[in-house]
Amino acid sequence: MPLRTIFTSGMQSSDPNPPLFQCFSSLSLARKDLAAYNRIMGSHPEFYVRLAIQAIRHYLAEGVPPPCPSKLPDGMDHKSGVFVSIKKRKNHELRGCIGTVTPTQKNLAEEIIHNAISAATRDPRFEAISTNELDNLEFSVDVLTPLEAIKDASEFCLFL
Repeated sequence: MPLRTIFTSGMQSSDPNPPLFQCFSSLSLARKDLAAYNRIMGSHPEFYVRLAIQAIRHYLAEGVPPPCPSKLPDGMDHKSGVFVSIKKRKNHELRGCIGTVTPTQKNLAEEIIHNAISAATRDPRFEAISTNELDNLEFSVDVLTPLEAIKDASEFCLFL
């Protein structure tokens, strides 16, 4: 039975350029998916959250998305669905979340930038995030593996 996987990286936003040791990453996957994890995450999962935070800061300051970085870590040139979640640090209450199940941008970096800005400014459940809030928020980036066809509902596995 194929398992569906989501890979997560997260960090708090108190430092606009956090050192790597302040980042954490977690993943939920079956052993058979380790190759997919390595291909998607590369050796820089903390880059995803840092990119999301920097994209939001840039958009709030300039009113336009930042350009995609010219040098990307290995594995970021492929396409993948991405969800960006933003929560209040104090109580972990959701503040914004937007994602794509299938990719809509030309690479993973642009998908993260687009969805981070959307989570911060276009989630219809919340007012847009302000620059003053950023230091009190936590961010996570979930990178989805490609969709897999299933023959019937018994193959679907939900982790709660």
